[in-house]
Amino acid sequence: MIQGSTNLYAQYDPLNVSKSMEFEGGGTKQVYYADSKTYMPNRELTPLTLQPVIIISDPDGIIPTGDKAGSLSAVRWFVGSTDSGNQITSLNTDYILGKNGSLIVNKNVPHESPVTLIFEGEFYDSRRMSSISIDMTVLLSTTSNAETAAGPSLTIDRPRAWRFNPLKGMGNQFVSCQLFLQEEEVPDTNARYWWYVVEKGKERLIGSDELDFFYVSGQNTKTLTVNPEFLKEKLFRCRAEYYEGTAPTSPTDTAAEVNTKFIRRFPKSLYVKPNVLTGSIILAATKTVKAEAIVGTKGGVVTDPEKFFHIRWLLNSWAAGSTMVQIGRGKSLSVDRSTIVSKSDRPELFVEINAHEPYMALTDKDGDILTDENGNVLVGF
Repeated sequence: MIQGSTNLYAQYDPLNVSKSMEFEGGGTKQVYYADSKTYMPNRELTPLTLQPVIIISDPDGIIPTGDKAGSLSAVRWFVGSTDSGNQITSLNTDYILGKNGSLIVNKNVPHESPVTLIFEGEFYDSRRMSSISIDMTVLLSTTSNAETAAGPSLTIDRPRAWRFNPLKGMGNQFVSCQLFLQEEEVPDTNARYWWYVVEKGKERLIGSDELDFFYVSGQNTKTLTVNPEFLKEKLFRCRAEYYEGTAPTSPTDTAAEVNTKFIRRFPKSLYVKPNVLTGSIILAATKTVKAEAIVGTKGGVVTDPEKFFHIRWLLNSWAAGSTMVQIGRGKSLSVDRSTIVSKSDRPELFVEINAHEPYMALTDKDGDILTDENGNVLVGF
């Protein structure tokens, strides 16, 4: 028997590795207030979690693409350098080794001593039967600040004049604030928010009046939800405070604040015109004149105008001594021919729209609020 042989080699393209670090519980920077000897955020109360994200993709399609942080081996974290004496273990009370390669930091970093954390791990490439090394570094630092330095600031995601167009939808609307200290977002666990309405120069906590029908939810959180069907113009004010430990029940005089004024407005391009379905020339044989109101803006025709407007049909006969009279209501008009031409053979047909007012509590002639048999307040416009 005669044999011949040759060596075979399996060839694979290198894996594509994308690595990043996600943070939960704050960012990598803290602020230290020397006068009160406090940190923001205080990691002893709100630990910082570092979670490696390792996205592996295989050009050959053998290894499924995805985050492989939970599949790494030889995962290690170090402080300062990769010397064996600097490896974080369960004996180090300043850090906790978490799942999927994460690290929980529960120590505050002195402003004069920034901390470098180093992550290492290995991913096993089953195609080549070998491991590839992965490493990342994270710098934790602190800025020292005097107590009299600039305090927390507050941002809002609505302009000072919040113009709301009802034609774009009458669903619940949202306005959100975010408290900052220096350039860092204050975590929700360390921020308290209060929402007010300002009426005739006086502010009132939203939800404190049973007639705040516009209020849906959000008091004491960063996001207020309102129902625009009950709003025309309303000045909203948000106040916010940074805290540690127990949340304050009310803001102090130095609380950060921002305002936005809700203004219900239809577009300037709003128009209405009559469309006479039976024709502008009224024949003697025509028994009934029919028309419909076309309401629209430069953005298009409003499909359900009666949802937003009171619609009136008016007729001017132009006869001596005559006045404009109302002959119908609603989007559609259907009247006898005699109503149109009884006083003139050249009458003019008008259609008029007036926006619905916001819903409000219904009252009797004495101003008392009306309720149903279950005590629920009756509303209308």
